Amino acid sequence: MQRMRELEAYGGSSTVPRDLAGFWRDRLGAAAPLALGEVRREPADLDTPVATYERLSFAAADGTVLHARYVCPRGAGGADRGSAGADAPRVPTVVMTHDVTCGPRGWHHLTRFAAIGHAVVELERRPWSGDVCAGWERGPAALQMTRLIWDMALAAQAAASLPRTDAARLSAWGEGLAGALAIDAAAALDACDGAVCLRRVAALNPMPADVRATWEAGGSRLVYAGVRDHFRVEDPTAAQAAALFSALDYVDAANMATLLRGSLLLGTSLMDDAALPQSQYAVFNRAPGEKRHITYPKWGHERVNDFEDALMAYLVAPWGASRAGACDGGARGGGTCGGTAGGIG
Repeated sequence: MQRMRELEAYGGSSTVPRDLAGFWRDRLGAAAPLALGEVRREPADLDTPVATYERLSFAAADGTVLHARYVCPRGAGGADRGSAGADAPRVPTVVMTHDVTCGPRGWHHLTRFAAIGHAVVELERRPWSGDVCAGWERGPAALQMTRLIWDMALAAQAAASLPRTDAARLSAWGEGLAGALAIDAAAALDACDGAVCLRRVAALNPMPADVRATWEAGGSRLVYAGVRDHFRVEDPTAAQAAALFSALDYVDAANMATLLRGSLLLGTSLMDDAALPQSQYAVFNRAPGEKRHITYPKWGHERVNDFEDALMAYLVAPWGASRAGACDGGARGGGTCGGTAGGIG
């Protein structure tokens, strides 16, 4: 009980850079939807009665060609290829990517979004070293994590450009690294005041977050392994610690959460020894908008089916309206709530 009170009061220890919003505006610019000609669309070798399947490609800011999977529910009369005819209304769209140790989720997994009337764009993350520190010596702009966040924001801009997308109902979702990227991309887009924004964000055990405190508390698995290796190999006396963490502050999900304007649904496994629970509370407590927190006392860093049920309810709830009293975490494996219940942007 004492630990829970401490977590609920914990606001994180990472420092929010004064120019954090400006840093991301400098990268994303106006954050407008991509022009249709900038997104190449090819049909996937798959067909079902409920959805259309396509492979998307578009150029990242550094010229790297990014790829994504796109599943869109068929319109009335079975309209296909994502057409925007009268019988194919615009639909809410989810933007997601995959966790650090996983490849892209399969078409079968993605098709579930069509069942709730949502399209989904899954970014196939570019090859990455897995080292959250990679590039820090040249400042935050050179971090590999900065590129990953930028890619995720660009995937949202690509999604907004598709003819069937209702750009006013864009969401982001992810687990682990992908959860942090969902939060980070939404925050970066919000900093731009542009035409593209991710109004709903859902994340399970996002990381990296509250990086310095996580490292000091012993977190050294998965994305935090790079911090461990930095101090064991590159900087054994920690002489460069201040400069390292100063660079990482620009990609820390706890800091990025301060920029969020939409709603947040956060899931935290209290036995997670990779994305430590206190780092999750730092994210949640710093998010300024409408938010809901569900905790899982006996779960670790793993997929939580109960949270996926909560995700579905979150996505299908009415847009532009709040559901006071919707916080029923006690019925969901010991969940807790903070902020405003309901999680509707």
